[in-house]
Amino acid sequence: MEEKKGLGYVLKHIFFKPVLAFDNFKIGPAIIFALILMFSASIFNGIAQFNVGKEMGLTDMQLTDEMIEKYRDMGYTEEQIKEIEKTLESEEYKSALGMIDRFSGLFSVVGGFFAGVGVVIGWLIKGGIITLIFSFMGAKPKFSQSMGIIGLSWIPFFIREVLRGITTLVTGQPVAVASNVLNNFDIFVLWNVILLIIGFSVCLKITKKRAAAVVIGYWIFTLLIHYGLDQLGQFLTKGITL
Repeated sequence: MEEKKGLGYVLKHIFFKPVLAFDNFKIGPAIIFALILMFSASIFNGIAQFNVGKEMGLTDMQLTDEMIEKYRDMGYTEEQIKEIEKTLESEEYKSALGMIDRFSGLFSVVGGFFAGVGVVIGWLIKGGIITLIFSFMGAKPKFSQSMGIIGLSWIPFFIREVLRGITTLVTGQPVAVASNVLNNFDIFVLWNVILLIIGFSVCLKITKKRAAAVVIGYWIFTLLIHYGLDQLGQFLTKGITL
């Protein structure tokens, strides 16, 4: 039996020769490595946003002209706007924000951790669905094998999240993604899709066309879900502001 390839061998080839990286790799180390990537990226982004928020200072929050105009557009009277301004300037309000500010570092780490949990749950769901689809096609994949392939293919997303965190620290502004749909259209998503196609093709000994049909089909399916969620969010937002 051919010896399983270790994580070092996989990482050596994943960027330039992914066919070799996915050929008979050790599943356990790959899954553990993916878990580390997912949680570290989420926590790093949480800490980056905390540092930006700390520099801005919650207790220095004031009602700007732009905010006042938005309140007017939402139907607030001048008296109501003045009451909001008084609240922002009150000692009780600043004291409450100061308390939040002191614990915001902990909140950022905890928030990043739970964001990582969300990513892992998505990973489990994706692994289960794709394993099931390939099983219907007669490929007979193992769930752990699918998790390993998807986990290693998450490397592009790790790089994307780290770049976003660095951008947040450098610019002092969190990187805003316009929508869940647009978040599925960038070079990192394309890179992820390519790795998934190669990974499943190599590990399941099937053609790239069959692997691509499943991977791209799943991507389109999730894209439609994100589009539906975006539309629902816009509908609810409009309903609240009317």
